[in-house]
Amino acid sequence: MLAFGDSITFGADSLCNGLTSLRWMPGEWLRSWEGLAAVAAPYPSVLERMMKERYTAQLPTVFNAGLAGETVTDPATRQRFTRALNERNPEIVLLQEGINDLHGGITRIVSPLRAMSLEARGRGIQVFLGTLLPERPNGCRAFAVPPRNDADFIRPANDEIRSMAAAERIDLVDLYAVFESHLNEYIGQDGLHPTDAGYSAIAKAFFDAIRAKFERPTASSMRR
Repeated sequence: MLAFGDSITFGADSLCNGLTSLRWMPGEWLRSWEGLAAVAAPYPSVLERMMKERYTAQLPTVFNAGLAGETVTDPATRQRFTRALNERNPEIVLLQEGINDLHGGITRIVSPLRAMSLEARGRGIQVFLGTLLPERPNGCRAFAVPPRNDADFIRPANDEIRSMAAAERIDLVDLYAVFESHLNEYIGQDGLHPTDAGYSAIAKAFFDAIRAKFERPTASSMRR
């Protein structure tokens, strides 16, 4: 299984590390990744543990292909995705990316998400596409929502992701809906990255989607 995305897949911590800018600035954004630390349990590792506990007769693995600071509209991202497919040859891809593009005012993230999803599916790989997470206003990295941005760019971007997934029949995992009612619990100090509870929530959302897609009730469970 391949988990592909940016720092939220990588598993960055949610500390501000001295960031102070009130608005998004390219220099500040670049500086914000200096010294960024990883949490002990990013969502791919939590998901792998959940899978191993559930499917004890198998040896499920989840490779973490998260890259902090990456934008989905960068052509290098598609190249990295293709390399990861070639190297890992996964049966399942978990794809969640695009928030960094919105920080710079770029909203056309659906096309590369579609292209990567269809590339994987064309190889016979099952794709689960995650929506973007919400951000906590006033967080030091919450550049896609007011007051650090002029408007909430996340909601309309997710609407486009949902529409595209429905049109292409791509399995959607609505992480935004999972986080929306637990914002202060699941998103940390910087307003962007999940807390430990948030990373666990992402893992559970993908885990539930995988179970719903692949598990079939046994004869004994149907008789209960």
